[in-house]
Amino acid sequence: MDTATFLIKRHDALPVLKVYLRDVNDEPVDLSPLSTAVYFIMKNVNTGTAAITGNICTIVDVDTAIVQYTWAATDTAIAGDYLGEFEIRYADGNKLTVPTEDTLSVIVIEDYNNE
Repeated sequence: MDTATFLIKRHDALPVLKVYLRDVNDEPVDLSPLSTAVYFIMKNVNTGTAAITGNICTIVDVDTAIVQYTWAATDTAIAGDYLGEFEIRYADGNKLTVPTEDTLSVIVIEDYNNE
């Protein structure tokens, strides 16, 4: 299992989290249906508590399945180690969660001035 790691400082909203969504065959996930929505979910590794319970992502490129998540100030308010995933919801009620085999690690690093 591979781990991708994303680092961001506490209280920051940049950089945005931009990813290529891939299926188990390493092919781009189908984001073409117009009513497809992608959500970001993140939980604290140590407590298991959900930090983000399903905030909407922007689909940047349908063909290559690039999406991005723009952080809210509250998303990075608590420094720590997190696991993230993307939930793709289709109009027919089906859903796909990515990554399917790998892990997305998000590390919120303590800042020096607590702002």
